[in-house]
Amino acid sequence: MRKKILIAVIAIITLPVVLLSGLFLVLTHSDTLQGMIISKVIKAEAISEGDLSITFQPTRFSVRMSDYSVKEKETEKTRIQFDQGYIALNPIMWMFGSRNFDQMEIKNGTIDVSSSIKKINFSEAKKEDGVLTLKGTIGKQNLNLIKKSKDIDLTIGGVNIKGRLDGSFTDIEDMAITAGDDVIRGDFEKSGSDIKATINFSKDKVFKFDADLGGRKQHIDVNASKLAYEDLEKVQRIAKQMQKFWDGIKRETSSAAKEVDKKEKLIAEIEIEKFYRNDVLLGRVEMEVKKDYKGMDIDFDGTRLADASIRGDIYISSLKEKRTNVNLDWKDFDYAMVMAGLGKAVKKDTPGVGSLEIDITGEGGSIDTLKKTADGTIKLRLDKGEIDPTYINFWGGGVINTLIPSFDKKQMAVLNCAIVNAELKNGQGVVAPIFVDIKRVTIFGKGTVNMADETIDVLLKPKAKELALGNIASAVRVSGDIAKPSIRPDTKSTLKKLGTIALGAINPAFYIFSLTDLGIDEKDVCAK
Repeated sequence: MRKKILIAVIAIITLPVVLLSGLFLVLTHSDTLQGMIISKVIKAEAISEGDLSITFQPTRFSVRMSDYSVKEKETEKTRIQFDQGYIALNPIMWMFGSRNFDQMEIKNGTIDVSSSIKKINFSEAKKEDGVLTLKGTIGKQNLNLIKKSKDIDLTIGGVNIKGRLDGSFTDIEDMAITAGDDVIRGDFEKSGSDIKATINFSKDKVFKFDADLGGRKQHIDVNASKLAYEDLEKVQRIAKQMQKFWDGIKRETSSAAKEVDKKEKLIAEIEIEKFYRNDVLLGRVEMEVKKDYKGMDIDFDGTRLADASIRGDIYISSLKEKRTNVNLDWKDFDYAMVMAGLGKAVKKDTPGVGSLEIDITGEGGSIDTLKKTADGTIKLRLDKGEIDPTYINFWGGGVINTLIPSFDKKQMAVLNCAIVNAELKNGQGVVAPIFVDIKRVTIFGKGTVNMADETIDVLLKPKAKELALGNIASAVRVSGDIAKPSIRPDTKSTLKKLGTIALGAINPAFYIFSLTDLGIDEKDVCAK
């Protein structure tokens, strides 16, 4: 009992001493308090300027500040600045190492914590009942943060991130990223230059990202045992929104920081074992992306879709005169499988193969620029098989309906051959031939395309193979926006643009284009 009494007496005597010592430190060394504040944000020694008043109670320090700023001691750069502020803390807990504020409210200020992102302008930063909130803007993006214990709810612009912190803001568990109607879930972890992320689309669709971005040689692995095109579309839409807000909040890179390290190289390996679209297993995706100071090369070797390998690459130059080269060859693919993947109705085990060749070059380092400056050729060919008429009936049904009003749209069409070639120069070119031969009718034509403004001007001519097929148009003109063109019957004067195409031969395409032009010989199904 005497021992307990003695301890109590000592505690009574020492407690005021401890509290008064803490008060003395705060009053005589204000940088200590400011250092604590700044360490919560930038983990650096700090100095401060402004008006400060302290109210002392045995278990509570109340600190009020006005016209206040906190600078990084080493660089004297202002990291925090605000008009009015209030902080309350437990001095005993602080003495024993706790740096948590019991209560905080700061109004109308800025936070500058990074050399890579812009300042945060806030109207209010508040902590009450264990909940931290921050409202403001960063760049041109609205910012709202709610943190309760380890749970965070962060909104920047059109992107919301929710999750549970595991140590810091760079480690987030049970994360959900929402942009518009799209939501992806997973985990994110960053340790130094190592970044790991997992996105869970469903129980069997898991997308894993593992990157080592340290040093001059950087490496990224992306893999999934099963993934759908729709999942990637979702990621792409969210990524666009995140890129949008990142472009809005990032600082301009200084000229000194733009110096290129010619020894830097990044290699990304992407592998999706089973790739689906519309619940159709299309095949396997395997890509290798190499990036250095000269540019970026995307190699598709190893990718196999619709029972056919895709060969070729896309190269984007990063040098002063940027160029983009696209060279892809997809031969003998199962176009029934492709149509099924596109959501078109097909019969099971429908025969038919197709080939697609793309060989174009353009200026700039983006698809938009490439479209405006593209030089080269695009060739599509489909060989004998069965095909849904609605698939032939491009642009939502208008073409076939106009060409052949009596066409039976409910039946599968027997396709003999289809060829579409395009020659491009500076984003503009000639589409010729256009040749589609099915059991009851042949459709052929030619026209022009403008990739820059995404418009076309095409003339099509049908020829019936069966006398019973009546009510057939003489010619149809398709012009305007590629996605939603104007489709209307054409006059005989316009038809003259096709020259001998109006002669009405059994296979009139061969009066316009030679067999060599069509890429076929006399034994080819297209010649029959």
